Amino acid sequence: MENLETIATVVSFAVLGLGIILGEEKLRDKVAELKSVAIRWVIYSVLDWGLVILSIALVGVMRRLEVDLYGTMLAMWLFDTITAYALYEICLRSGEDLTLGRQYRKSYELVKKKSRLLGFGTILFLVIKSIIWDGPERLLEFWHKEFAGKKQRAIGTLVFLAAFQAIFWVILFWMGYDYITK
Repeated sequence: MENLETIATVVSFAVLGLGIILGEEKLRDKVAELKSVAIRWVIYSVLDWGLVILSIALVGVMRRLEVDLYGTMLAMWLFDTITAYALYEICLRSGEDLTLGRQYRKSYELVKKKSRLLGFGTILFLVIKSIIWDGPERLLEFWHKEFAGKKQRAIGTLVFLAAFQAIFWVILFWMGYDYITK
C-alpha cells in the first residue's frame, strides 16, 4: 500500500509539473504558479492526513462500540460527505482551489492536446485517485466549469463519490483493525 501511495504521489507531481511546463506562461509566471501549487499542496496534504487519522479513529471507535460493518460504512460516508463538502465550500467561498483540482484540470487539458492516450490515462488516474484517496472535493474542483451554477448537481456528485471512498476505506481499516487486535 505504501508503494502505491508513493507511485500515486510521484504521478500526481508529474501531472501537475507537465501542466506548468507545457503552459504558455513566461518563466517568472511558471515559477510563481509552481510556488502557489506547492503551498496549496502542503495545506491540502496536512488537511487530508488529518482526515485520514480521524477516519481511522472513527472506524476504531465504531469497532469498540461493536457497530457492524454497514453501520460503520454509513458513519464513514456521512463523515466523508461532511468533510468533502466543507472543503468544497472553503474553495468556493475563498476562490482558492486548495484541492488543486483546477490545476490538475489545466494540466490534463495541456497533456490531452499533446496525446489523447496520455490524456485518457491522466484523467483515469485522477478520477481513481480522487475517489479512493483525495476525496470527491478534488473532482468537483476539477470539473469546476461543468458544475458552475449547478451546485445541487455538484453536491449530489460529492455525496455519490463519498460513498465509494467510505466503502473502500472502511473495508481497509476494518481488516486492519482485525489484524491489529488479534
